[in-house]
Amino acid sequence: MSIRALGTEVLDEGDHVDILVFIKDPMTGMEVTKTLLEDIPVALEGPKPDEIGVQVLPGEAELLALGQQSGTLQISLRNPDNTDKQNAPCRATIETLFTGQRTKALKMQRLQTIQLEAIRDEASGKEDAHDQKVRVSHRIHKRGRALVLPVMGAEMAANGDHVDILVTLENPKSKSPVAITAMTNLIVLSVEQGKICVLVLPQEAEILFLASQLGQLLLTLRNPGDLDEQSDHTWTNIETLLTGKRPILLKKRESTL
Repeated sequence: MSIRALGTEVLDEGDHVDILVFIKDPMTGMEVTKTLLEDIPVALEGPKPDEIGVQVLPGEAELLALGQQSGTLQISLRNPDNTDKQNAPCRATIETLFTGQRTKALKMQRLQTIQLEAIRDEASGKEDAHDQKVRVSHRIHKRGRALVLPVMGAEMAANGDHVDILVTLENPKSKSPVAITAMTNLIVLSVEQGKICVLVLPQEAEILFLASQLGQLLLTLRNPGDLDEQSDHTWTNIETLLTGKRPILLKKRESTL
């Protein structure tokens, strides 16, 4: 069947993908993202740039039809040799972004698995992360995913760069705008027009997809050898801009850089 989805820019015929959905939960009224289907083969390009053909069972076709009718679908690319599926599928909510609890744990898992393997392969010359001729799906380690995101500042990035992803969105409680660091130290697999493709874990793909649907994403480059992180998961709001409390604290740290 043909579906309309985001993130199709890096796909080739024969790739395998996960399909995520952004939708409002009718029970809670909260907007959530979750992985709808896993390890789905891409059959062919669709008639439009944001459409692809996928091979699915009849029941899966019903899920996709309802998902694109009631919400927004996103493609998460996987290594074609990886047939593993999540043991306990979960969902991402705006609380996930504000608390940062899952994000921190997932980042440690990513650094110790797929990202460590990617860095070792590049250092040994086994795999060239900068070679545009190598299919993106073949540069994904088996437990990882490749996710295409529209971000401000994408033109600064190149294949192999390490980046942080920030999001500006509305605080649902105060209804005021805030800026949050959604994910840190991600490896860039490719750069498209105004978009980047990053290496993430399946659960991180859900969180970043949610962030892209709730607000505006912004990219910041980092030194690949920089492993330092914020000690606390906080966000910046209008009060921060007016009082200057956090900027003063950050200025005091300049002497250590």
